[in-house]
Amino acid sequence: MKNGKKPKGIPLGNLTVSLPKPLGTELRPKRLVFPLNTPWGDLAPHVRPGGDVSLGQVLALDNSGIAPPLISPCSGKVLGIRSWATPRGGEGPAIAIQCTNPPAAERRYKDDGSWKQFDAPALIKRVLKMGIREPDPYRWPLAWRLAQPGLAPAELSNGPDTSRPIEYLIVNAIDRQPGVSLRESALSGRETEIAESISLLERISGARNIILAVRKGQPISDSLETELGRRGIKIVMCPVIYPIALEPLLVRYITGREIPMPEGDARAVGVIVVDILSAIRVYRSIRDNNPFTPILVQFSIPADSVDYQMWVPEGTLVSELLEQLQLSAGEAAKLILGGPFLGYALHTFDVPITAEVDSVVIQSAPQVFLFENSPCISCGYCVKSCPMGLLPNELSRLCEYENFEGAEKSSLFHCIECGICAYVCPAKRPMVHLIRFGKREILKMRETQQ
Repeated sequence: MKNGKKPKGIPLGNLTVSLPKPLGTELRPKRLVFPLNTPWGDLAPHVRPGGDVSLGQVLALDNSGIAPPLISPCSGKVLGIRSWATPRGGEGPAIAIQCTNPPAAERRYKDDGSWKQFDAPALIKRVLKMGIREPDPYRWPLAWRLAQPGLAPAELSNGPDTSRPIEYLIVNAIDRQPGVSLRESALSGRETEIAESISLLERISGARNIILAVRKGQPISDSLETELGRRGIKIVMCPVIYPIALEPLLVRYITGREIPMPEGDARAVGVIVVDILSAIRVYRSIRDNNPFTPILVQFSIPADSVDYQMWVPEGTLVSELLEQLQLSAGEAAKLILGGPFLGYALHTFDVPITAEVDSVVIQSAPQVFLFENSPCISCGYCVKSCPMGLLPNELSRLCEYENFEGAEKSSLFHCIECGICAYVCPAKRPMVHLIRFGKREILKMRETQQ
């Protein structure tokens, strides 16, 4: 297997990652909030305001059968179903639960091996039922992407094409962006669990080539390397450059194949990518026959030298997280969910941490980068740096002046929103904001035309 060319982006040099220490204490939130909107359509509530819920109960389902269900991580009572702030800066319907038995963030079970009796069809159904969502914006949910030909969770006319066998399963242990080190920390001290997790995905998917992607220089223990080699799992060292961890670039580098854009369906080229933490969540859910709903989040307040990694019950509000950690946000000027490059700025701390959120950053005023309403100076820096080979300067201008038709014709939806264009722009133009604005407006127009 010959690797592809090194992608454009921001070289990180001889990157040395200083891993944040685990929190060490368990978070037990009293209230959880679950947004009902997903990239694949809104979920339908299966509970009513005032009703009781139990641990593991289904809170909401996708009537089309594509999106994973919402699973309650606690027992409690439904406070209501109303509009709530979402992690991507909008608002949408959400289920709020008052926990009478606060969820444990991480339970520990012993692997008795009983899950190994299940065949691929049974395992793929379990993946769908466990309600696992991922931080990366993949084209389809995990169960669909893992399904072997003929074993899709449901046969739907509007679902993905799973007819092509999976040739490459890439388990991604490269963190998505600078400043976040969750995936790298997952490789430390979890050798058996990591090996079992990857082998489980291999069994489900039937993939022919199994690869663990790590950055060049990333420390791998001898015991893990030996165990992976024994199982036929290949370790591939990737260039230390942002944003190589994002799916289109990782697939291109490792396999030399191009994911068709703007669809962004790696199955179309016989590849699936699963991040290492999602692989662990799948393994724990199937091993324990119990949905593993907590998500690993990096929580940072740079001004106060706060930098934690913690398993957080899905649906935990940022405001309650601060309260549980006994931290004050009095000097906060900006809240970012999803990381410094890929994240979204929020206007409230009463926003839930969902599976799509892997980073929570609270900045003080001196740390906030301010964009300016300046015209493009046509320097070309953004064009030279764009890993997708686009013209971010032109795209942002077209969106700024609401020429959405022109923006779409200029491959607007090929943009992966990595943020490099805005980072290198000497005019400090908010290019990613403008591109996201254009995408959102086009999608709204499509909905009204249906």
